[in-house]
Amino acid sequence: MGRILCEFLSEFKCLSNLVSDHTPSLYEEEMSSRSLVVPFPMLMRDEKKYADLVHVLDQLEVWLHELYAKAGLCSPLEAGSAQSSEIIAGSVSARPGQPQAHVPPVLDDNDPLPTVPHALVIN
Repeated sequence: MGRILCEFLSEFKCLSNLVSDHTPSLYEEEMSSRSLVVPFPMLMRDEKKYADLVHVLDQLEVWLHELYAKAGLCSPLEAGSAQSSEIIAGSVSARPGQPQAHVPPVLDDNDPLPTVPHALVIN
């Protein structure tokens, strides 16, 4: 950042002798190689709608699994295992693999921390 400021903003040129030319790092080899950018296809979904957001997240999960499988980091998905995330209006669950994920948890009598909220809410 300092090198960029000194190079492109004349007000900072007087500080250029204080900025190092190279920043040492534990990952110098990785940082010196070119990054691989993997663009995902466009999904025609509206992320403001719950059903569309769930579909986008499901599709992203499938794509990431495919990338990891191609890299040999996990086993490939079985045919037909990718589930549709279409939500029927008024349904209780988001998809078969994620039943009632959006429903608040029911308090259990055996819960040692019944008054501690399960999620942080910031207003």
